[in-house]
This record gives sequence, C-alpha cells and structure tokens, in this order.
Amino acid sequence: MSQPSINFESRAAKTALVIGEALIDLVEEAGAEEVRAYPGGSPMNVALTLGRLGREVELVTWYARDNWGEMIDAHLDESHVSISDFSVNAKETSTAAARLDESGAATYTFNIEWNPPAPIKIAPSVAFVHTGSIAAVLEPGAEATLTAFKEARSHAITSYDPNIRPNLMTDRERTIRLVEEYVANADVIKASDEDIAWLYPDATDEAGMKRRVMQWFELGQASLIVITRGAQGPIAWTRQGTCAACPPPIVSVVDTVGAGDSFMGALLDSLWARRIDSREQAQRLAALTDAELHRILEEASEVAGVTVSRAGANPPWKHELSR
Repeated sequence: MSQPSINFESRAAKTALVIGEALIDLVEEAGAEEVRAYPGGSPMNVALTLGRLGREVELVTWYARDNWGEMIDAHLDESHVSISDFSVNAKETSTAAARLDESGAATYTFNIEWNPPAPIKIAPSVAFVHTGSIAAVLEPGAEATLTAFKEARSHAITSYDPNIRPNLMTDRERTIRLVEEYVANADVIKASDEDIAWLYPDATDEAGMKRRVMQWFELGQASLIVITRGAQGPIAWTRQGTCAACPPPIVSVVDTVGAGDSFMGALLDSLWARRIDSREQAQRLAALTDAELHRILEEASEVAGVTVSRAGANPPWKHELSR
C-alpha cells in the first residue's frame, strides 16, 4: 500500500521545515555502567533548537508509537516542534548507541530505519528547509528527502549539514555523490572539519579544507558555508569572499552530543533574526559583511556552548542566552 504524502501548510507567516531522523541516543559514558537514554537525531536536534529559540518549526521524521517514541513525542512537544501523524508509523523507533570517551566526544552505532511518506510536499509559506545527516543518504527515504530539498529551493532558503556517520555511510563514493548533490542545491551549508576530512582525505589541513570549501561554492549556488572545528571554533565564507572566524566560548564540556546540530539551528535563527528568511532575501547571504558574519558565528557558538555544558542533546531556550 502506498503511503500518503505530507503537505505542510504553515500555521504562521514564517516557518521552518526540517526533514530527517528522530531517534533515541543510548549514551554510555567512559567507565560508567549505566546507559542513559535521550531523544536525539541530528535533524531533530536542529528542529528542537529552533523551537526553543522561539521559531515556528515542523519536522518530517520517522519513528514508532512505542515507549521510545513516546519519549520523542514529549521531547518535541515540550520544545514546541510540530510533527505530522504520518511521521509516526515506523515499526520501531530507531536508536543510536553513543559511547563517550574521556573528553566527552561521542562515537555512534545505529539501529535505524528511514522511510517517511513520499512525496514530501512543501508549502510556499515555508521559509527555511533543512536536512542532512542520515536522512540524506539512507534509503528508502533518501530519495524523497533529496527530491523535496531540490523542490524547496524554488521558494525557500535551503540548508544542509552532511554530519557524516561512517558506520552507516560505508560506500564513500556514493556518499560523496549525494553530499555534493545536496551541496549543489543548498544556500547554507554547515559541516565539521571531521566531515570534510572523511569526505576528502586530501583536506586534513586548513589549506586543503579551504580548497574543498571553494569547490563546494562552484558546485551550485551556495552563498554561505560554515565549518566547525571543535576547540578552534567555527570559520565561515560567503560566495563573495568574506571570511570570518571566532573562538568557541569557554565552557566545561559534559559531552559533545548535539553540539553541531544546535549550532546549525542557531545559525538559521541568526539569519532569521536578520530577516534573511525568504527566497527573495537569499542573495543577502553572499553579501554579509565580516562583522555581520562574525556576530552570527558568535551567536551560534553560544548556543552550542550551552549544549556541550550539559548532558545529551539539550540545547538552550532563548531566555538562557545573553543575546
């Protein structure tokens, strides 16, 4: 039986639509016997961040009506993220076993299915469409995700985060092809230096990374590319050649789960706050000044800094931020 399509009619003048996995992170700390469970999934964490920052956001995802699914339901509802009933029809909710090392960095092992209803139709009122990570590459849902992402660019600002998961993305050549297809159709791209190094083994130093970023601009019409670099802080380039970087905030790191995702959500929030929130405004991304770009990176880094200062993917609420 074919699945019904999803058509998101926004309840507000401006809304973001995030497409991607929602799952349960089963977190095991180094030397600990207890495993802690947290709702997670890279795209879900982006949606969660936007919701907590006061933005209208909807999530196309895929999980089950089971105990883990109930945990996700409550987590999304608390953070003001809307989902469609069609997103809750999986046989079981996906999980990611996250093992933390002594520094709080996580490595993952997945039990996941990604099979949202297709096609995913996006209303003209949607201002931002974001996807990435597992949803962008894992079949059978990857095809519907890519199709929706391409179609969204006719009227929305599109953003993408490859968020490479080597355990799942074992076919490197296929993964690179898909990543570059998303890059070619994205206005805003966020990746980590680890993502770049996995995709392109010749880009393990700063010069190699910058060369690959410049090649990404050539693939399509991207206007803003941000690379996060852990303790070095993020660095960003615009299509017009502006470059800015900022150091990360000084915080006590509990774990890094969800750090990049909350940075991504906060990055979109910062653009939204500057009214870069429609297809007509997309050209302003390339024209950001170095001062504007630096401030945007600071705002996104503050959000990520709060996230790493507490356990699990737990981004801050708007009232918790200095801005």
